[in-house]
Amino acid sequence: MQKKNKDLFFNAYLKCLTKIIKERPKSSKKNTKIIGITFKNSEKKYLDGATFQGRCKIYKNVKKKGSEYCFINNNVMYVPHGNIGILKFSDGHIYNGAWKDGFFFDTGSYIIPEEGEYYGMWNKGYMNGWGEYKYKNGNKYRGEFKNSRWNGLGTLKTDKGEIFRGYFKDNFELKKNGLIENYIIQEGEESYTYK
Repeated sequence: MQKKNKDLFFNAYLKCLTKIIKERPKSSKKNTKIIGITFKNSEKKYLDGATFQGRCKIYKNVKKKGSEYCFINNNVMYVPHGNIGILKFSDGHIYNGAWKDGFFFDTGSYIIPEEGEYYGMWNKGYMNGWGEYKYKNGNKYRGEFKNSRWNGLGTLKTDKGEIFRGYFKDNFELKKNGLIENYIIQEGEESYTYK
């Protein structure tokens, strides 16, 4: 049984990383550095008052709708795209990380002041891949995410110190027989699971 589980968490992390690396955007000459964009009178009201600092693609003479976090000013659309960009919402939420075509992508952190903080992989604006979510109540989850939910191999450490290691589906529901009991953490796996 121990042989079957050897480096289970590390291998799950590598699988997620490989997928993200394949989808990373290539650099483009259309990118330019934009500093201090403030969203005003946005179609998406939750963006009003938000600020963005980072790299953007620029589209002139805009006639189509943009992506989730695009900014339009004087008929020019700025779409966050590149290795680093910080979006600060007026309600205190903050995303700091990579972007692809106006969506959170690759690796980044997201802070929700009243709930907690996530750091890990993103795709198409969702927590997708390997990451860690530290909740304000003391609970922590480290493992695979899909569509911003715990989905796949992971470890939940409760505020009481209990550890549940196994396969998760849609956050709190464990798949039947999904717990991995007596798993021995392999050397070098401390970054991928809890002790």
